[in-house]
Amino acid sequence: MRPGLSFAQDAAQENHLLGNFIPAALRPIPKFVPKRRSSRPQSAAPVVPVIDLEFPERIFETGKSELLYSIPNRATGKFKCVVNLATLQRMNLHVLQKEILDEVASALTLGRLEMASSRRTRRLMQEYCDALRNWDLMEEKRTLDFEKDPFKLVTSKALDCKMMEEAEIALPLHREDLRNLRRPSDSAEPQLPGDSRAGILQEREAQAIVKRFGVALVGGMALLIPMIIMVLHKDLLTTLLVVSVSVILFAVLVAIYSHQSSVDILTLTAAYAAVLVVFVGSSS
Repeated sequence: MRPGLSFAQDAAQENHLLGNFIPAALRPIPKFVPKRRSSRPQSAAPVVPVIDLEFPERIFETGKSELLYSIPNRATGKFKCVVNLATLQRMNLHVLQKEILDEVASALTLGRLEMASSRRTRRLMQEYCDALRNWDLMEEKRTLDFEKDPFKLVTSKALDCKMMEEAEIALPLHREDLRNLRRPSDSAEPQLPGDSRAGILQEREAQAIVKRFGVALVGGMALLIPMIIMVLHKDLLTTLLVVSVSVILFAVLVAIYSHQSSVDILTLTAAYAAVLVVFVGSSS
């Protein structure tokens, strides 16, 4: 607190300074913002291992660090906070496993499978399979661009930030760090999740053009570079080394960056090796 100001005046002035770019529920309100631990030694409460907690607390403590977290930008010093819905799905998967296991334990204890238990198990298994399929979809939609990931809510998007404010979610930031919370990039014109269909089509076409150009460029260089080397150095040892290294590098690159099957990768590698061998035979 600054000298001469009461706590209320100090908090009001601080909120006024932040009011231009931090929504009300995201400002440094002691109710929602964790305080830094005091440097003075305190009597530590006994720490219970996570694995020894009750099931609801155990699953929450295990997943909370990936459910809500902050990401600093070291270049700008700004922060953005993320609510990861995919982590919530993983927690739900574990809950379903627990419920199914309870039904298994009940059947083992009774020594028979009751009709009611069978119905519950079928319903739980259906929910579990649906949850796994949903998880596969989440993995498919995963992207390094957090603002385009449909299963991440970020404070750098205006609508997401507003929802977090209305839900009164306590951000994992200290009071002084809230000053560096990144302003939503679409504050003037908030954007809905996803892109328009026209925008998606244009982006896919642009990506396809870049991909085709890259494949053509790499393919041409994969043939021209070894051929030029073998023309400039026509001794047998250089020819054998260039062909061997080129074929190995080509096979490795195709295996890493393509989505072809093993048979297709073998066919492509054999065709590439055949081209080089034919060139060696014709040039000699």
